This record gives sequence, structure tokens and C-alpha cells, in this order.
Amino acid sequence: MMMQMQQDRENRNLETLRRESDRREDAARREEDRKEEAARCAVERRDKAAQLEEERKEREIDRTDRDRQHSQLLLALFGGRSKLSPHPAI
Repeated sequence: MMMQMQQDRENRNLETLRRESDRREDAARREEDRKEEAARCAVERRDKAAQLEEERKEREIDRTDRDRQHSQLLLALFGGRSKLSPHPAI
């Protein structure tokens, strides 16, 4: 009877140790998953920022081209002088 009680106690202790070990492994796995997700999000944010910067540069180039075309049109229309001002630079 004493041997059975001791065996039961050891089995309970082993089961408790297994459950604790499983919980630690689960926690470690969740932490690893969280780190991987954070890394993925960081890459996505970096890629999105790079895309937005590229789009901004393209818009700036487009705006510069439109401004240049507008200036050329004004020069063609007014011959380099504004009809509103006698000063040649305005």
C-alpha cells in the first residue's frame, strides 16, 4: 500500500512537471510567433514606406514636368514677356 501511494505521488509529480513543461513550451512558441509576426509587420511597414516615397518622387517629377511645360507654353504664348508687366523678368 505504501509503495502504491508513493508511486501515485511520483506519477502526480511527473504529470505536474509535464504540464509545466508544456506550458513553458507553449509560451516560448507563442513568443517566437509574436516575434516573427512583429518582424513581418516591420518588413511590410518598410516596404510600404519605400513605396510611398517612390510615389512621392514620381509625383514630384510629374509636377516638375508640368511646371516646365506650363512655363514653355507661357513663353510660347507671350514671347518671354508678361503682358501684365512692362518688366521683362516678370
